[in-house]
Amino acid sequence: MDKFLGIRADVGTAQIAGATQLGAITTLPNGHTGLASFDVLSQSHNRIEHDASFTRNDVFFTPEPKINATRVKKLLSFSSDNKYLTPLELAQARHWFIRDSFTNNPSKTLGKLQTDACWRENGLIQLVIGWNEPTGKMRVDWLKQWFLEERLPFNLGWKPSTTGGDIADATNITTQYIYREISINAADPLGPLPLVFQ
Repeated sequence: MDKFLGIRADVGTAQIAGATQLGAITTLPNGHTGLASFDVLSQSHNRIEHDASFTRNDVFFTPEPKINATRVKKLLSFSSDNKYLTPLELAQARHWFIRDSFTNNPSKTLGKLQTDACWRENGLIQLVIGWNEPTGKMRVDWLKQWFLEERLPFNLGWKPSTTGGDIADATNITTQYIYREISINAADPLGPLPLVFQ
């Protein structure tokens, strides 16, 4: 398989498309086909976008395709130095967002499909933003621009991967996030959440 920067999920292949947006080559719900922007991806809640999102409200709370800047700010607050978000900090943030859905959303949808999307999304974020760091840490300013402006931070010095990332890379990173979540969940002082890992 050719190298690409992204993951293959049930909905298709996510990849860097051109110089300005993250897209997906796939057939999406609502009859949309071809290159999809973030706006299109967010319109199919609990298939592509999901509860416990870093950027959007759960469907129970007035879901909009618009970015919720408060959620992005909370995600970035997990950085211990305000410069980088480590893979562990990204995993801790994800757990916080999942816990938030369990606590505050009486009609949450967080089954295997949605939690798999969470782990894959973490892996995709690391592959796109942290590919050039041996530890996988991700620059906060790059993440902020990617999430709030929905564009890749070329103007801040980000460059596409020179080595790409393939299915094996994505699977390996996603698996690491699943193991991190198992540990974080088991140690949660509020008690473990009833998550489905297989």
